[in-house]
Amino acid sequence: EQDEPVTQVMLARHARTDAMTTSQVVRALEKKELVRRADHPTDSRAYALRPTAAGRGLARQLIHLVERADQEFFAALGTDSPRFAAMVRQLADPE
Repeated sequence: EQDEPVTQVMLARHARTDAMTTSQVVRALEKKELVRRADHPTDSRAYALRPTAAGRGLARQLIHLVERADQEFFAALGTDSPRFAAMVRQLADPE
């Protein structure tokens, strides 16, 4: 939820997924009434994606579960967690 409308292209870049996969996921979320597409205010080729009230509520419910799963999964790293994160970032973006 930000001032600028989010498009499927923006979402795909952020998630680092291809456009087709992103489109399929957005359609599935739309069918479940978790996301809606609206005309983009400045780009006639794009849709602005907006979470529905149900989508926002579900996201709020699930965020803490995802964070807890991350904590439990990475707990084994102990004090090496920052070093591991730096190494993963280097692998993802070697430049």
